[in-house]
Amino acid sequence: MNKKDKSPIFIHSLFRSGSTYLFNVFRRSNSGYWCYQEPLNEHLLLLDTNQMQEVGKEMARYLNHPQIDKPYYYEFQMIAGEIKNTFPKELSYYQYFLPAGSDVSNLKDYFTFLSNRAQGRPVFQCCRTSGRTACLKTEFGGVHIFLWRHPWNQWWSYKIDNYFDQRNLLIANAQNIPPFLTEVISDLELEQFNSWEKVEQQTSLNRNRLDAPRSYKLFYALWCHAFLEAKPSCDIAINIDQLSYSDYYRKDILNNLDNLGVQGIDFSDCDMPQSIYVQSETGFYNEIEQEIHDLLVKHGYSQYEMKELRALNEERISLAKVSQVDKNLIVSKEMTARKIVKRYEAELSNAMSNLSEVETKIKEAEAKVEQAEAKVEQAEAKVEQAEAKVEQANGKTDQAEVLAQQAESKVNQVESKLEMLYRSHSWRITAPLRSIMNFLKNQ
Repeated sequence: MNKKDKSPIFIHSLFRSGSTYLFNVFRRSNSGYWCYQEPLNEHLLLLDTNQMQEVGKEMARYLNHPQIDKPYYYEFQMIAGEIKNTFPKELSYYQYFLPAGSDVSNLKDYFTFLSNRAQGRPVFQCCRTSGRTACLKTEFGGVHIFLWRHPWNQWWSYKIDNYFDQRNLLIANAQNIPPFLTEVISDLELEQFNSWEKVEQQTSLNRNRLDAPRSYKLFYALWCHAFLEAKPSCDIAINIDQLSYSDYYRKDILNNLDNLGVQGIDFSDCDMPQSIYVQSETGFYNEIEQEIHDLLVKHGYSQYEMKELRALNEERISLAKVSQVDKNLIVSKEMTARKIVKRYEAELSNAMSNLSEVETKIKEAEAKVEQAEAKVEQAEAKVEQAEAKVEQANGKTDQAEVLAQQAESKVNQVESKLEMLYRSHSWRITAPLRSIMNFLKNQ
């Protein structure tokens, strides 16, 4: 490979498709690749340089990832302080779907920044780009790899942690959702949220705990979308299951990558866990898949594309190099485990639904209490107003009493003066004169 080649390599996949393995295949190569793992992972916005150094071994064991010799985010450490300035949080999920003609400036700026800071040929291992693969291909060129896995095994791999089901719920709240997915989401009666603030997100995600049928329906709809939309935009598709057990397939993929200018990688240790399914289990998947296929045809996808999907899902993956006794034992244990998980998810979904109803009733009761408190406050305000009016009336009464007392005092003063006048000598002396005057008035 020409070590001066800086054209990017994109690995597009959904979660739990073996993308960490493929990422490590490029990172461990001596051919000068600079590998960014999950550049659209929302956790990058929360980690500083020191924290990035700690993400690795423990997570690998927990998530059943292959062991890698460096921290997951090793390539991000030297630019940790700059990521927040170029990585808008909307890129992770809200802008998951970018149809032709969309504004891709944020996406372009971020990946350009990462490409410019790469110390080698940049490789982007992405689990959040299946809705915008065509945009990235148009903007950056380079080599685009579509990595996929049998949907049954992949969905069961999601069950290692509730994080992955919750990512599907976040995608279901993105903008520009394709019409067939809109109908799927409506059928699932998922609670939508209008804010992408973390607290509101997590509250909604907890309430939307899906049982097994609804979980697989949403997963498979997104799986089909990726296969029908992202895969055609890529230069090569890799099935991680076949890469695990077929030497011929490995050689074929390596030859095709070499023709695309990608050399110096080795798939000899690829070993993706695989499961065996018996006939009694297939109905669960087939019924849901047929429903999704019907919706796809309804929304314009061709019967040829549906035939391809059905052919892929009819391939039953079997374990190699185990005896029939061992195989029967494995099947029995896997079936039991799958039944337990489905029952657990159903019970948990029902419990979360009941909890949501209880929370709704509590909110209604709280609203009624608030209304009652408001009425009490209004009544108290009216009482206070009435008391104020009484006080005002009392004040006026007091004033009237004072005026009455003043008037009475004046009357007493006049009467006292009259009495003094009646008793005076002048009054007695003029008495005859007043009698003559009264006599003359009466004539």
